[in-house]
Amino acid sequence: MVPEFEMEGKVKKIVSILVVILAVGVVVYSTMKEKSPDQVSAKVVRIMDPIEANNLHIPVADKMGFFRDEGLNVEMSHTSAGKFAMDAVNAGGVNYGVVVEMNVAHTLFASDDVSILSEIAEPTRAIKILGRRDHGVTEAKDLVGKKLGVLFGVNIHLFVLKYLDDQGIDPKQVELVNLKPQDAVSAFNRGDLDAVITWQPHVYRLQSELGDRVVILTDDAEKYWTYKMILVAKKSYLENNEEEAIKILRALVRADDFIKSNTLQAQEILADLLNLSVEEVKSFYDEIHFEVQISPRLLPMLTTEIEWLQKTLLDGKEPVTKDLQSVISNKLSTVKRSAYKIE
Repeated sequence: MVPEFEMEGKVKKIVSILVVILAVGVVVYSTMKEKSPDQVSAKVVRIMDPIEANNLHIPVADKMGFFRDEGLNVEMSHTSAGKFAMDAVNAGGVNYGVVVEMNVAHTLFASDDVSILSEIAEPTRAIKILGRRDHGVTEAKDLVGKKLGVLFGVNIHLFVLKYLDDQGIDPKQVELVNLKPQDAVSAFNRGDLDAVITWQPHVYRLQSELGDRVVILTDDAEKYWTYKMILVAKKSYLENNEEEAIKILRALVRADDFIKSNTLQAQEILADLLNLSVEEVKSFYDEIHFEVQISPRLLPMLTTEIEWLQKTLLDGKEPVTKDLQSVISNKLSTVKRSAYKIE
């Protein structure tokens, strides 16, 4: 018979061994977990996007973990406009940027090392020209002799010119004031401008602050000119990171499905991003078309914008490439064939 004190000692030893084994197991498990492909061991992928109402897919993919599910360790950074994201991509500061197609048009006069991976949104009604009723502006003809704030050389500048032409107004009859979008909004709010072209949520905020002193002069952006929110990267970067780009597109397609199937949650994410209430986001949400795609309109828009830049701002300078089709990647077709809508 084994003495009680010996038995007690053996039990303690066994318990100690089990504790050690369990501790080792926890350490091994933790180490394996830390080095899983969707966390620390993944290469850092840098994406820059603008904080605005037309940019929803990237925030959804990030917040809902769709990038992580693809084994991507995404590092997000934000900016106030697509132009700055395009600058960061061109400089190599980030790997991917959410920009507008006019930013690509500008880039093509300096380099053809740019590739469009996907469209993600188009503000089909969210861009508007607003007038100050208390300045005597209630319809298009009232713009003659008035000050209209617009940033030169970008989509909204082209929008204004097409709108004035459609209304039979010579642009020389209107004092176009070249201002950054946020500065133009502030100037309009102060009363330093008679009219402004802007987009949501600035339109909503101006209407809230100025009430019936604001009048919407145009509510049909597609009739004049709009823009595409798009995801871009350098061609040279994609050559060595093709699988990574495919994973990003897969995450965005999942975000697209989420946005279409979970409208309220998508609106909540957008509201959080813009620091608005959900009810405020709902007031303009349907003015924006959210969709991951390469649409037939993208190529003609790029073509028109390059021709316009040549004629109006760049004294006939030629772009580095005229093969604009080569700027549009076909990688989306391997992820979702129906989303790639051009030949």
